[in-house]
Amino acid sequence: MTITLASSRSTMNDPIDGKPRPEPDDAHWREIIGQIGTEVGLPLSAALERVTVLATTGKIDRAGLRMLREEIERARRAGMIGQQLARFASGRIRQSPEQISVTQMLREVLLQRGREAAARQVEIGQVLKPAEVVADATLLYALLQAVVDWSLDLARNKLEFRLDIKAWPPYACLTAQFAHASSDASDRLTPVGTPLPSLDSMSWRLVQQISWTLNLTLERKVSDTETTLTIEFPRTVHD
Repeated sequence: MTITLASSRSTMNDPIDGKPRPEPDDAHWREIIGQIGTEVGLPLSAALERVTVLATTGKIDRAGLRMLREEIERARRAGMIGQQLARFASGRIRQSPEQISVTQMLREVLLQRGREAAARQVEIGQVLKPAEVVADATLLYALLQAVVDWSLDLARNKLEFRLDIKAWPPYACLTAQFAHASSDASDRLTPVGTPLPSLDSMSWRLVQQISWTLNLTLERKVSDTETTLTIEFPRTVHD
């Protein structure tokens, strides 16, 4: 049994010009801090306005209650992701690489998230071939959860996951593909009427950071209405 290793560092291709982006620097982290403030502040401001109306009128309908809950949840998630990113920024992440079945781990994650996907009216499809890699199990699990978080926030109707082994180099390759909302304003709302997150949301920032930390190759291709994310695992185990 052998392990195929990458000879280059992880990069993330820009969806517009295909140029590799560098590893995170001080400017990157300053941008992240600003984004955390925005993604926490905006939904909390909207929630506060809703609470003010409730306090004034003493009334809130079911749709308003759902929107209030979603706004608070979005702010909470952004704050939690900010805490996770702070750990990466500190440089105190220790890895314990081991041989892991990406196939089995991804199936478990998708099974766990099935009810949430159904609630969002998103059908998850999966074509997963057997693939084992050497990676830190905790970080790999966090990466798969982050990919699902990001994809579910944006996907409309269907989300497709594929796991395969490239012909050469023989790396495990995970693909997530989904149709996302167009730029039309009426299409940029969730079922309860709140704005959808952007492609570069905090969830995406977490996907980026974990991929960099695991030294994986990350590529995102975006068209007007469709997004394809591809993650390659250089430390793929094969016979």
